[in-house]
Amino acid sequence: MTKHQEKLLVAALCGLVIAAAGAFAVQPAMANNNQAISSIQHVMVSTAVS
Repeated sequence: MTKHQEKLLVAALCGLVIAAAGAFAVQPAMANNNQAISSIQHVMVSTAVS
């Protein structure tokens, strides 16, 4: 394995770690957003039925 291949492998692994950390950080925000949308839809449905 040449130095260039080693650097490429390290860069790829760093990219995967950064992507995983980003997904982990965004996951709670997306869960809260889905919960808020769900409650808004519930209000819209209950208002339409009334």
